[in-house]
Amino acid sequence: MSETVVSHGRPWIVRINGKTIHNWTSCEAGVDLADIAGIFRLDFVEDVPEASGYVPSLRVHDRVEIEVASVVVLKGYIETINVTADEHSLHTVATGRDITGDLVDCAANPKGPAEYRQILLETVVGHLTQPFGLSLDRQVATGAPFTLVALEPSDTVLGAVERLSRQRGVLVTSDGVNGLVLTQAGKTRAKDRLVYPGGNVQRMEARVSQRHSDTWVKGQFNSVLRGDKAALSASSAPAAPTASTGHAKKELAANCRFGHCVDTGVPRYRPIVHLAKSQGGGSAAAQDSSNPTPDSFALGEGASVPAGGAYRAGARHKKRQKTAVRQASDPWTLQDQAMWRMRTARAHATAYVYTVPGLKNAAGAIWRPNQLVTVKDLYNGIDGDMLIGAVTWVATGHTFETRISVVPPDAYDLTGDADAPAKAGHRKTRLSRSGASAQTQLLFYSGSNSTSSSALIAYGGTGNADGNLAFAGAALHPQNNNGGSLGTSNNAWSGIVTQTAPQVVSDANDKDIVGTLGDSGYADITTKLRAAWAAISGVVYTLKNGASDRRHVGVIAQVVQAAFTAQGLDPAEYGLWCSEPRTQIVTTKNEDGSTTMNVQPVYEADGKTQATQQTLRYEELLSLGLFCERLERSDLTARVVALEAKASTAAA
Repeated sequence: MSETVVSHGRPWIVRINGKTIHNWTSCEAGVDLADIAGIFRLDFVEDVPEASGYVPSLRVHDRVEIEVASVVVLKGYIETINVTADEHSLHTVATGRDITGDLVDCAANPKGPAEYRQILLETVVGHLTQPFGLSLDRQVATGAPFTLVALEPSDTVLGAVERLSRQRGVLVTSDGVNGLVLTQAGKTRAKDRLVYPGGNVQRMEARVSQRHSDTWVKGQFNSVLRGDKAALSASSAPAAPTASTGHAKKELAANCRFGHCVDTGVPRYRPIVHLAKSQGGGSAAAQDSSNPTPDSFALGEGASVPAGGAYRAGARHKKRQKTAVRQASDPWTLQDQAMWRMRTARAHATAYVYTVPGLKNAAGAIWRPNQLVTVKDLYNGIDGDMLIGAVTWVATGHTFETRISVVPPDAYDLTGDADAPAKAGHRKTRLSRSGASAQTQLLFYSGSNSTSSSALIAYGGTGNADGNLAFAGAALHPQNNNGGSLGTSNNAWSGIVTQTAPQVVSDANDKDIVGTLGDSGYADITTKLRAAWAAISGVVYTLKNGASDRRHVGVIAQVVQAAFTAQGLDPAEYGLWCSEPRTQIVTTKNEDGSTTMNVQPVYEADGKTQATQQTLRYEELLSLGLFCERLERSDLTARVVALEAKASTAAA
């Protein structure tokens, strides 16, 4: 078991109004994703005053700055002070929050406006937080503008921000120093593990409480699908309003909206309903989509609601289906709010707190929240990735430790599958390592099978991302038909090796025929395509970023583009030619030693125009060439036949 680290030179600095104080006895500073604003607690002792004019060391509203292991983790203000004293000493406890703490209990917008229309999430958040002098760091896309954002007079800033961000699946956190961050959960990984027992964890706490089986979010909105009203004019009779089909249905779609999410980890019927506090989700796309279809269990109907004892062994009902996760093309609706509330409620009800000695992890960086971390806990049966939901740095005298609270990895994420943490006997994946063969296997299980259904095996390499990753299974495919791409124009594979030629779906039921090359009804386009094909020249080239100087034979995408354009054809209308904005992945190193990867645009020499990456689908280009050459041969054959016939006539 690891022991508490004791330091003789404290790696912890507390400043009050910019001045370092030394008479504190203990200090805690923490950040929790559930509370957003970071908090601190400071204990210190003072001498009993012996004369008038005594000035306390600190007061409410004083500025506080806490530096841990040479990193400023919190800047904020003292909010409460509790003092106890006897004849010999004064003991003071000061607590407060970081600079975003004022957002928790201050009014959102006392002077108005009370409504915003067609506004982006980051814009309205910036407007609400600007009076407090806070920065806003948007690290993820926030979706389309809100149709309507309505603020109640009693709304707090943080309440409004959290409500709006929940509708877009965006996690709002505080960086503790400058302001708010709009991000996603688990974008980075802690460079260490949490192991109990026999590892780096010296204390473990588990807090698990009951949850609700069904989470409902209900609300109503003004219909944005009804017809336009005619404008009134004093000089003319009222005009007829714009007609709107399906009027009753559209009004019903706006007034009767709900979202529903199932927590499959709760065996009893325990529903809860939340009211939507904003009309921000009432967009035309949202109102044009249908409400989810709850199962009979959720509706509390008939035999699906078990009698007492129905969950005993031998009398259990069929396991309920998980709520389907959102797709990128789905509009943001109350269904997303229900999903968010279910997952965050599960995170609050299921928390595991591990106390580790010292302030830094194995990589020499302080522990941070909102990072994925590998947890191996034999008591709680956890063996896999969890999300660090909260971190509290603790200093007592010259002893330092860190309390780390972990939650399920999808607790604050709407895009992933809502799975509970991996537990012994119930997990669907298993990580195993073979020392003899230097392999790491990620095994996947389906249903109640005791053996794996598929696996990923990592082997070889030197630890510099140069190893191999093998897949074992019947097929590796996207979840939906025609869903996703294997590689992108900016991140292409260097090569593909297959045993047989690739198959391309070419069923007539999946295609709408636009024209046939060579047909009389398609003669004009055929002539232009043949001329374009004739203008495309072949080249021999080497790759600038290739691993060797081997020569390749092919064509240049820009040449294809020019050939089509010269014939009055738009190459973008043909799938054989593609063009996408060029981007690059930029890796930056953070103060805590972790790295952040961001996708940034690549610009032309003028520094303003974003460069493009052109690609070709060779099978389509060669298909065009095949049919153009066939038509060319047919024309030549016809000419030869005509010439031979003419020669025969002349000879006769």
